[in-house]
Amino acid sequence: MKNTSSSKIRGTILFLMSVIISNAALRAQSQMSLLQAQDYAIKNSFVIKNTIYDAEVAAKTTQELIATGLPQVEGSGSFQHNIYAPYSIIPAGSFGPNEQRIRFQQPFNLTLGLTASQLLFSGTWLVGLEASKAYELLQKSNIDKSEQQIKDQVSDLYYLSIVSAENVAVLEKSRLSLDQTVTETRAMYEAGFAEQQDVDQLNLALSELAIQIAYARDQQTNSLRMLKFAMGMPISEELILTDTVEALMATDATSLLMSTYDPALNIDIQLVQRGLTMQQLNVKSKKAAYLPSLAGYFTVQTQAQRDKLTFFDSKLPYLYGNFWGLSLNVPILSGGQRKYATEKASIEVKRLESQLDFVKQQAQLTYESARIELNNASQLLALSKQSMDLAQQLYDKENLKYKEGIGSSFDLASRNTNLISTKGNYIQAMLRMLQSKNKLAKALGQY
Repeated sequence: MKNTSSSKIRGTILFLMSVIISNAALRAQSQMSLLQAQDYAIKNSFVIKNTIYDAEVAAKTTQELIATGLPQVEGSGSFQHNIYAPYSIIPAGSFGPNEQRIRFQQPFNLTLGLTASQLLFSGTWLVGLEASKAYELLQKSNIDKSEQQIKDQVSDLYYLSIVSAENVAVLEKSRLSLDQTVTETRAMYEAGFAEQQDVDQLNLALSELAIQIAYARDQQTNSLRMLKFAMGMPISEELILTDTVEALMATDATSLLMSTYDPALNIDIQLVQRGLTMQQLNVKSKKAAYLPSLAGYFTVQTQAQRDKLTFFDSKLPYLYGNFWGLSLNVPILSGGQRKYATEKASIEVKRLESQLDFVKQQAQLTYESARIELNNASQLLALSKQSMDLAQQLYDKENLKYKEGIGSSFDLASRNTNLISTKGNYIQAMLRMLQSKNKLAKALGQY
């Protein structure tokens, strides 16, 4: 009975451990399409996180500036102990024939106050408030640009990863076909219908193909690691890409080529425009420094003077008082500092206006180049497909001739090498096609 009970306990423990291990494996494994990978990157990318932090700081800066224009309330308190209080002199004849010395201050003095102030007018504050809001928009554009860049980077690495996997699959398929040919040739050699040279020639081609497969697998592994790093995913976590080359290639390139280019959608142009707005507000702020500022205040104050430390004695009096006032600050002369600061800011405006023209032309050129590149990639893909199909036909014919005994192993190996090369070219053409569509979509602002 004890053995039966022990075996049940062991079985239960093993079952629970297997469930835990399988759940951990599922948690450590992620299956993602391209869009899912991009969304994951936006949420987890280190670059995006830092840009968001900058935007949050900008928002807090705006709130801080707004707070300076709201009512301010400050409390104050002071305690003074006159170790030797000074005397005041009352001239002779004021209260008697002789000069008199009188102390008006008590040894212990306590003053408590509460002051409320309100900024009534400040040109610099008003412009600064406007600039802070513009700065928030600028930081939002920086987030948009970072998201666009990370989407672009993830797209290219996703394409590279699935194309690398496709390349491995093609090479593995070629290896199986060639391996079968080597097996058949070895059997023919043993039967006396082929020479040792035929076997060696095909084995050499098989060895060279094995080297290509090993290199392709390394490329596939490295591209997947780079993709996970760009996404902000732990390198140790398994990532399975669900989109296939065929599915992504099915995306119509014609609609991209027919899309109308709108400079307003270009994030780089938006950034420079908002930077120009910021600098124009800076000029406005420098000019506002010539204007006066006005603030109002109201103070409530109480004071107690004691010859002993009896401030908490409610029977003894506290002297109360309150007052209000206005504070006007009028800038008069700054030695030319405000003048030169305004001129310097105006020069920065001209520089950004010139930069805006440059960025607009650059964006237009990028769009036109991307469009031409996608056209070329489409033509290259069609030509590569034709070359691959032709190479496949030539290989099939040569393989048939070889099996019928009228072809040589050298010609068969040569055809096989040429077929693998054209398949590699076609795969690279697919990668270029995918990257070209991605580049044009980015230039059109379709991210």
